[in-house]
Amino acid sequence: EKYNIPTAKFGVFKKIEDANLFIKNSKFPLVVKADGLASGKGVAVCQNRDEALSALDNSMIQRVFGASGDCVLIEECLAGQEVSVFAFTDGKHLSPLVAACDYKRAFDNDLGPNTGGMGSFSPPAFWTANLSKEIRDAIMDPIIQAMGMEGYEFKGVIYAGLMLTVDGPKVIEFNCRLGDPETQVLLPRMRSDLVDVLLAIVDGKVE
Repeated sequence: EKYNIPTAKFGVFKKIEDANLFIKNSKFPLVVKADGLASGKGVAVCQNRDEALSALDNSMIQRVFGASGDCVLIEECLAGQEVSVFAFTDGKHLSPLVAACDYKRAFDNDLGPNTGGMGSFSPPAFWTANLSKEIRDAIMDPIIQAMGMEGYEFKGVIYAGLMLTVDGPKVIEFNCRLGDPETQVLLPRMRSDLVDVLLAIVDGKVE
C-alpha cells in the first residue's frame, strides 16, 4: 500500500471486535487470512457474514492455526485468473519473469477446499511478453526497490501470487522462495545451470 503496488483493499486486526466491525461494514465476498504460516490452509473465502465470522472464530478464538491466527487480514475478494510469477534478484536487478499456475482446490472441477497446491503447469497459455512487462513494471520491480529503500535489500527468489483482474494484475501475496508445487514444473524449463544463477545473485550480477 505504501509503495502503490496494486493489491486488494484490506484491513489488519489483532482484536476480534475490530475485525467483526470491519466485516459488518464490508461487501461480500471477503477473504479472511491468518497472518502467519498455516500450511497453505489459513485462507477462507467467505460468501456471507456468517462464513466470515466463522473464519474469524476459527482463527482468533479456536486458534486452529496457533499463534499464526492471533492477527488476521481481511480483504476484498479478487476475481480473475490466478498466476504465480517468479524471478531471481540480486536486490537491484531482476531476471526475466517466469509464470506457473497451480491447481488449488482439493477435488476435481475446482471443487473442495483450497490447498497449497495439488499440481501445476508452466507456462500458462495466457502468459505474454506484454503481460510480463506490465507485471514487472507495476509489481516486481517496485517491490524489490521498496525493500531496498526500507533497508531490507532482498537477494534470492521473489515469488508473487497474483490475480489478473479486470483492473489489471493485483498482488495476493509475496514469498521469498520457489513455490511448491510450482518448482516441479519451473526447474525442468531452465536451460542454464542453477548454481551459476545463484552465484550471480550473490555477486550482484543478475543483470
